[in-house]
Amino acid sequence: MNLKKIGYFLKQAFKNMARNKVMSFSTILTVAISLLIVGTFVVFIVNAGIFIETQSNKTQLSVFVDTAYTTAEAKKVGTELEKIPGIATIDYKSKEDALKEMIDKQGGESGLESILGDENPMPHTFIITGKTNLELESISASAKKIEGVYKVDYAKDLADKLTSIVNAVRVGGIVAVGILFLIALFLISTTIKLSLYAKRKEIQVMKYVGSSNSFIQGPFLASGMLLGFLGALFASIILFVAYKFLMDWAKNVEFLNLTFQGGQIAGIIAALLVSGILVGAFGSYLSLRKYLEV
Repeated sequence: MNLKKIGYFLKQAFKNMARNKVMSFSTILTVAISLLIVGTFVVFIVNAGIFIETQSNKTQLSVFVDTAYTTAEAKKVGTELEKIPGIATIDYKSKEDALKEMIDKQGGESGLESILGDENPMPHTFIITGKTNLELESISASAKKIEGVYKVDYAKDLADKLTSIVNAVRVGGIVAVGILFLIALFLISTTIKLSLYAKRKEIQVMKYVGSSNSFIQGPFLASGMLLGFLGALFASIILFVAYKFLMDWAKNVEFLNLTFQGGQIAGIIAALLVSGILVGAFGSYLSLRKYLEV
C-alpha cells in the first residue's frame, strides 16, 4: 500500500469522524473508559500478585529439634536442613534464646527460672523461609525425615489461602478484561455502522463500478483504528498519572511494599495503545462485511 493511498484513507477517516462528531466523541470517551478500566485491572492484578506473593513468601516454617539434643547435635540437624532444596533463608534459635524469649513475653517475672532451675524444656529451633510459598509443603515433608526433628510447624492453611487468592485474582482479572474488551469492540462497531449506513448507497455504487473491497474498507478501518487509538491514548494518560500518584503514596505505607515501576506501566500503556488500534480495526471490519456483500 503506497503513501498516497494511506493519506487518502486517513483524510476520509477524519471526514467520517467530523460528520459524526457526537458519536465519535462518545465512542472515544467510552473506549477510553473501557480501556482505562482494563488497564486499572491489569495494574491491580500485577501489583496484587506481587504483594500477595511477597506476603506469602514471608510465611515461615519452624523446625523443632529433640529437646535432648545438645547444641552441637542440633547444628548437625541444621546442616542437614540446609541440603533441602527450595529454602531461601534458615535461622537458628538456641534452647537458651527460646527460653529467654518466652520469659520476656511473660514480663520476666513468671518465676519460671526458679521453678525450672537448670532444666530447659525448650527445643532448638530452625526458622525456615521458602523461596516461594509453594516450596513449604515439600520442605516440611523433607524436614520431618531428618533424625532429631520431632516437630515441624507452619501456617499451611494461611499459605494455601494466599496462593488461592493470587490465582483467583488472576483468573477474575482475565475474565473482566475480556468482557471490557468486548464492550469496547461493540461500541466501535456501532459507531462505524452509523457511518456506513449514511454512506451505504455510495458504497454500493463503488462496488458496482469495480472498486476493490480494500479500497472501500480503507477509510472505515482507518476511522475505527483512530477512534480506538484516541480512546486508548486518553486512557493511558489518565492511567499513568493515577498510577504515579498511587505509587508515590504507597511508598509511605510500609506493609504495601509497592514502588513506581516505569517499565511495568510503560508495557501496560503500550499494550493498551496497540489493543485500542486492534479493537478499532476489528470492530470496523465486522461492521463492513454486511455492506460489502453486493
